[in-house]
Amino acid sequence: SFSYNAKVSELVKGTVVKIEKNGVLVDIGGKTEAVIPLRELSNLPFECVEDVVNVGDEKEFYIIKEENEDGQVTLSLKKVSQARSWAQLEDLKSSGKLVSAKILSSIKGGVLVKVFDLRGFIPSSQLRTGNAHDNIIGLEIEVKVLELDPQRNKLILSQRQALAEERDRLAIEVISTLELEQIVEGEVVRIADFGVFIDINGIDGLLPISEMSWQRVRHPSDVLSVGQKVTVKILNIDNQQNRISLSLKRMEENPWVKIEGEFKEGQII
Repeated sequence: SFSYNAKVSELVKGTVVKIEKNGVLVDIGGKTEAVIPLRELSNLPFECVEDVVNVGDEKEFYIIKEENEDGQVTLSLKKVSQARSWAQLEDLKSSGKLVSAKILSSIKGGVLVKVFDLRGFIPSSQLRTGNAHDNIIGLEIEVKVLELDPQRNKLILSQRQALAEERDRLAIEVISTLELEQIVEGEVVRIADFGVFIDINGIDGLLPISEMSWQRVRHPSDVLSVGQKVTVKILNIDNQQNRISLSLKRMEENPWVKIEGEFKEGQII
């Protein structure tokens, strides 16, 4: 009375034993009967079942449904590559390694991406830019696996964590080539209430709101936008934290110094 302990989203080896009108019967060991519905045979259209499988074929199958009251397990052949993708991602999550993802579309709260044969989600908070914009659709980016659940088809990824690790590696290298007061060109990658993050040779430098203009700035987005190229001056280098802070306003002469001696208190102008 051996019964196969089949779990959803796992792979199981089996042999095709019979082809019926509504599906394909597979022997997966013991007294467990398994069936592949026709719709689960292939992602590509086919005219007859024998174009995809034949009696006697030994293959790996993906478990869609565990045993029902009749002791029958439901399998899929077309989802095998997906199962392999989940297994690869499980390994990547355990090892902490990065994986390449292609951004497919922008949706509420983040972006949808393709990783191997699967779709994943990057929340806006885990995007480098802090929000999705048209320029990133179609991009291939490096991401880290945050959460995965094959049974619920849930895959959450992070670009920011991937970049943070890459940044730590790059930062020491890049910062060693920079000097105080040096003028550098970068690209705005993220805007926050307190300032703007600018990509300088692969690492993010902070341009604080106080260093954006000699005039009062209500919000950084009033001055700069994501994707904009900007020339800034290096204000501070923190070798301990591997951080750089930047200034835009110091690219111009300090107007307070300029007017010194030109005016006196009480003078009418």
